[in-house]
Amino acid sequence: MKKIVLVSKEWSPQDKSGLGYASSNHENILKEINANVVTIGLKKHDKDEFIDIKNLFHFLLNFKRIFKKVDFILEKNKPNIVMVESLQTIISEVFLLRAFKKNIKSTIISHGISIYPYTNSIKYILRFLIWLPYIFFLKKIIKKISFFISLDTNSPNHRNYDTKIAKKISKEIITYNNFSRFENIKKNIDLNTSNEKVILCIGYINHIKNQIDLIKLSKSLKNINVKIKIIYNNYDKNYLDKLITKIEENNLQNIMLCLDKDVILEDEILKSWLLINTSITE
Repeated sequence: MKKIVLVSKEWSPQDKSGLGYASSNHENILKEINANVVTIGLKKHDKDEFIDIKNLFHFLLNFKRIFKKVDFILEKNKPNIVMVESLQTIISEVFLLRAFKKNIKSTIISHGISIYPYTNSIKYILRFLIWLPYIFFLKKIIKKISFFISLDTNSPNHRNYDTKIAKKISKEIITYNNFSRFENIKKNIDLNTSNEKVILCIGYINHIKNQIDLIKLSKSLKNINVKIKIIYNNYDKNYLDKLITKIEENNLQNIMLCLDKDVILEDEILKSWLLINTSITE
């Protein structure tokens, strides 16, 4: 039986995010194929092992202690392979570096990277300049891993830059398409109990997720029996206030906001008519 150390910064149910759900889903998939999975998270997660990394500054102040803890985990579990969910998380990079040092096979499950500017604003240009050195580090990491796992090998989006690097250096790439965390839900829901159709938008609320674009759609749907439901957890307060103001100013009754803790997310998805993604990064 292969032993796999699966590392992620986010895990559901503590983290109700795409990365959190994906990490837990991948853990289940690996266990279904009889892999011996050791899960690694941050201190707040109820996983097999945890690393206390609060942020980059905290890591730089405590890197010797953190490296020692990671080495202990790897020596204790003796994995055949280290798998990390996403990059730019610190915890993923730390485990990859220590796996390289110990000659343990490793792989990256790509969720894309966020380096290049989303817009031409000063904020994103400065952010790009700060992250620019990471590109050179990224290339070295991808060269050293055993293989690369990607959802999409052909996307032109700049968030797919890590996959482009893997392709350029002819790294073995495994693609996956069973990414849905809802595909195994066994629930009988009557989809015909209402004639009302719901367009569902899920995710944290901020300018990157760009939910204000839904205002225009909501206006065009005012006279038909279709509603837009935005389910969110984290949010940027200024952006949320701006979104609510626009809804009120336009007197839109067919768009609603719901906290994810107030609904059963899986049921909302199964009952919805359409899922919509307004993110500027997709």
